[in-house]
Amino acid sequence: MKKLGFLAVILLILPILIVGCTNQIDLGKTFCNEESDCVAEQCCHPTSAVNKNFAPDCRGLSCSEVCLGPLDCGTGEIKCINSICTIKPSNVIINPENPPIEPKCGDNTCDLNEKQYGSCPKDCGGVARITKKQCEISGGNWNDCGSPCLGVTTHYCIQVCSAQCECGGAADWKCPYGFTCRLTGNYIDELGVCV
Repeated sequence: MKKLGFLAVILLILPILIVGCTNQIDLGKTFCNEESDCVAEQCCHPTSAVNKNFAPDCRGLSCSEVCLGPLDCGTGEIKCINSICTIKPSNVIINPENPPIEPKCGDNTCDLNEKQYGSCPKDCGGVARITKKQCEISGGNWNDCGSPCLGVTTHYCIQVCSAQCECGGAADWKCPYGFTCRLTGNYIDELGVCV
C-alpha cells in the first residue's frame, strides 16, 4: 500500500514538474535582455524589431534608398524596452522634398543623410562611386558639376550636373586604380570620365 501511495504522489507531482520546467515564460521572437539582442525584423524599410535569433536573411537583397519605415534615415532606433525588442522613434523629421543639408559634406565620411539623398558625392562617390578623395589622390580632376556625356559619342546630352572624376585632357589627369578613363577617342587631349 505504501508503494501504491508513493507511486500516486509521484504521478501527481511529475506532470507539475515537467510543465514547470518546460513552460517558461515565452515572449516569443521579441524577447531581449539588452539592446544588442535586437535587430530589424524586415530587411528593407523595417517596421518592427525582433530578437537577433529571429533575424531575417538579407543576403543578396537590394533595398531602395527611400525613407519609408520608422528606422529609415535616422527617424528611429531599435531598443530593448521592458525585455521587448521595439522601435523607438527619434525626434528627427525627414522631409524627402527638402532633405537635410549635411554639415559635414567634404569630410571624407559618407554619412547616412549624404548617402540617402545623394547630397554629397564628394564623400559617397559620384560617377562609378569614386569619391573626391580617391580622385584627387590618383591625380584625377574632381568636378562637382561635370557633363554626364563625357566620353560618350552622342548628338544629344542632358544638361544636368554629374559629380565625377575627370581624366585625360591636356593635363593628362589619371583615374584611381581599378578604373579606366572613358574617352570617345575623337579628339586630341580629350577630356574623359573615370568609370
